[in-house]
Amino acid sequence: MYKNLELVRKIAGLTINDMSILISKTPATYYKKEIGKVATTVKEAIIISRKLNNTVEYLFSEFE
Repeated sequence: MYKNLELVRKIAGLTINDMSILISKTPATYYKKEIGKVATTVKEAIIISRKLNNTVEYLFSEFE
Protein backbone atom coordinates (compact mmCIF):
# COMPACT_ATOMS: atom_id res chain seq x y z
CA MET A 1 0.00 0.00 0.00
CA TYR A 2 1.25 3.46 -0.87
CA LYS A 3 0.43 5.31 2.34
CA ASN A 4 2.10 8.53 1.21
CA LEU A 5 0.01 8.57 -1.95
CA GLU A 6 -3.21 8.12 -0.02
CA LEU A 7 -2.25 10.73 2.58
CA VAL A 8 -1.19 13.39 0.08
CA ARG A 9 -4.28 12.76 -2.06
CA LYS A 10 -6.55 13.23 0.97
CA ILE A 11 -4.69 16.37 2.11
CA ALA A 12 -5.16 17.78 -1.39
CA GLY A 13 -8.89 17.17 -1.04
CA LEU A 14 -9.01 14.76 -3.96
CA THR A 15 -11.11 11.62 -4.09
CA ILE A 16 -10.40 8.27 -5.65
CA ASN A 17 -12.85 9.28 -8.37
CA ASP A 18 -10.92 12.52 -9.04
CA MET A 19 -7.69 10.56 -9.44
CA SER A 20 -9.29 7.93 -11.64
CA ILE A 21 -10.47 10.64 -14.04
CA LEU A 22 -6.96 12.12 -14.05
CA ILE A 23 -5.40 8.87 -15.32
CA SER A 24 -8.43 7.74 -17.37
CA LYS A 25 -9.13 4.61 -15.34
CA THR A 26 -12.13 3.43 -13.35
CA PRO A 27 -12.25 4.33 -9.66
CA ALA A 28 -11.86 0.64 -8.79
CA THR A 29 -8.72 0.38 -10.90
CA TYR A 30 -7.24 3.54 -9.38
CA TYR A 31 -7.96 2.22 -5.89
CA LYS A 32 -6.19 -1.04 -6.73
CA LYS A 33 -3.19 0.98 -7.93
CA GLU A 34 -3.18 3.00 -4.69
CA ILE A 35 -3.17 -0.13 -2.54
CA GLY A 36 -0.55 -1.80 -4.73
CA LYS A 37 -2.70 -4.59 -6.18
CA VAL A 38 -2.35 -3.27 -9.76
CA ALA A 39 0.84 -1.84 -11.23
CA THR A 40 1.05 1.88 -11.94
CA THR A 41 2.78 2.82 -15.18
CA VAL A 42 5.55 5.39 -15.22
CA LYS A 43 3.33 7.73 -17.21
CA GLU A 44 0.52 7.43 -14.64
CA ALA A 45 2.94 7.95 -11.75
CA ILE A 46 4.26 11.14 -13.35
CA ILE A 47 0.74 12.48 -13.98
CA ILE A 48 -0.24 11.73 -10.38
CA SER A 49 2.92 13.24 -8.92
CA ARG A 50 2.46 16.45 -10.89
CA LYS A 51 -1.18 16.74 -9.78
CA LEU A 52 -0.20 16.19 -6.15
CA ASN A 53 2.89 18.41 -6.44
CA ASN A 54 5.17 15.72 -5.05
CA THR A 55 7.83 13.31 -6.24
CA VAL A 56 7.11 9.88 -7.67
CA GLU A 57 9.63 8.43 -5.22
CA TYR A 58 7.83 9.86 -2.21
CA LEU A 59 4.30 9.01 -3.33
CA PHE A 60 5.09 5.46 -4.40
CA SER A 61 7.47 4.52 -1.61
CA GLU A 62 6.44 1.47 0.35
CA PHE A 63 8.42 2.69 3.34
CA GLU A 64 7.14 5.18 5.89
